[in-house]
Order: sequence, then C-alpha cells, then structure tokens
Amino acid sequence: MFHTLLEVERRGLPRLPEPLRALSWVLTGGGWKNHKGEIIGRQEFARFIERISGIPARNVRDLFGLSEHGVGYVDCEAGRLHVPVYAHAVTRDVYTLELQPPGRLGMLQLFSPILRTVPTLSLLTTDQVVLDDRPCACGRPGMGLEYVGRLGLTQYEGCAIRALDYLKVA
Repeated sequence: MFHTLLEVERRGLPRLPEPLRALSWVLTGGGWKNHKGEIIGRQEFARFIERISGIPARNVRDLFGLSEHGVGYVDCEAGRLHVPVYAHAVTRDVYTLELQPPGRLGMLQLFSPILRTVPTLSLLTTDQVVLDDRPCACGRPGMGLEYVGRLGLTQYEGCAIRALDYLKVA
C-alpha cells in the first residue's frame, strides 16, 4: 500500500473526491511497519495516507491477528488495540507460564469459541504483549492490548511472508 501510494503521488493522481474521503477507511493487517528495512511509524503512516488519498488519518486503523486464531484485534481512534467481547486474552510468564496481572509484560494466550472446526479454542503464542484494564480515551470498555514483539532468538515469519518466499521459488 505504501509503495502504491508513493506511485500515486509520483504520477500526480488526484485524491479521492470529497464525499468519499470521510466515508473511507484503511484497515492494515501488519506489514506496514517494516518492509525490506523501511520502517514507518503508525501515526506517520496514517498522515501519509491522508496526504495522498484524502482519507482522514483517524480512519486509518491497524489490526492484530493470527491466522490460527481467527479473531481480529482492531485499534480504536485513540490508537489502542482492544480485546473484543467474543474473545479473551491473558498473559503468561515466559519461564513459568503463570498468569500475569494486567499491566505486566507476558506471553500472549488467546481464547475464543468462534473457531469450532479446529482445536484452537486456546492458543499460546510467541508474542509478547501487555494487557491492561485501564479506561480508554475512546470510551470502549474491556482490555487493551499493546503488542511489544516476538519471543525467540530469531524472528518467526508469519504465513504471508512464508507464502511470498514460496512464490519466489516457483
């Protein structure tokens, strides 16, 4: 998306017409943060989209999710990822697997009854997050989720990155 919008800018193509700007949204699913060593911050990315397309930066949202889990964790207008009411999340100590209280960094475990066809009602991930139950500026109730990074000596590759590697070989 970033490179497509750079091309739109390079060619001097027009922004979206006024009535569509406020009605349009951009939902990213990761990947915008780091592409081949090019890193761009979330706010900078949202302002970039607004400048090129006219879509308001407040309408640019990010989604955290895992293909094995099937639930999307979308950030609100305040930039906070929320755990939806149809899911549950906890953090565990990396070494003991003991439950961590809200506000403490831990390994993310996700629960949801949505996926009944595969045994993923409970999924312990290698993602490090902080869950907190503080009120959010957006007014929505529930736990907030702050993604910190992945555990391990080497970075795990997501399904999409792995699929691209296979396509390059083919």
